[in-house]
Amino acid sequence: MVFDQAKSQLGIATRKDINYGDIPRSNINVQLPVLTDVKVQCLIIYEVIGDKFNSQKVYYVDKNPLEFFYLGDDYFATEYYGYEIDFYSDVPSDDYSFCWGNLLVNTYIYQANVIYDPWQIDLSYYTAQIKVKPPNSATCVALISIYEENLYATRFDVPIDFTALDSDGYYVLPDPYTGAAHHFVAFKGYYNSDDASGCYQDIVAYTSTLDTDITNEQWPIDFN
Repeated sequence: MVFDQAKSQLGIATRKDINYGDIPRSNINVQLPVLTDVKVQCLIIYEVIGDKFNSQKVYYVDKNPLEFFYLGDDYFATEYYGYEIDFYSDVPSDDYSFCWGNLLVNTYIYQANVIYDPWQIDLSYYTAQIKVKPPNSATCVALISIYEENLYATRFDVPIDFTALDSDGYYVLPDPYTGAAHHFVAFKGYYNSDDASGCYQDIVAYTSTLDTDITNEQWPIDFN
């Protein structure tokens, strides 16, 4: 029997000859951060394919902190692609090519989750839970988070509840956002009056300035 290659159906089909089916994708809902004395008015979402930025889209944000901002029916997260978001303090440019104001928070690159539609990017995506081991004689810890190289900062003064320490002697602090550097200062005292509260008296210990670490379920902080 002679094989007739001209009549054979074997071979490699071109891409247009194969129906791979629709690539899964979903719309996106983004929860907005809560920041002191400033409000997000613009965001940029970047689409990343492999290790390269493929595209970006700029949005005017008209929602309040903690609310979800929907990116619209015409914007989709595509399976296997990555997405990163920058939040800004001012409105978009007239041509919607960039945001005015300060960069407040920027997220890491996250792989699209197309199981649900819309994909809900909530605060857990770009916050880190911190636990701190208070040094001897400290009763209050100040968490100072610095965004965009000192252009914007927040401070939380947290009294230490020594009855709530974990088995290793750590206490959980408020969750800061990614895209910031953090500085921790331990004080001897904490005051709480009708119109103000915070850490005071002598500084017991402090840390260097640290970038957010989300590699652990809880980021442990030890004072020098």
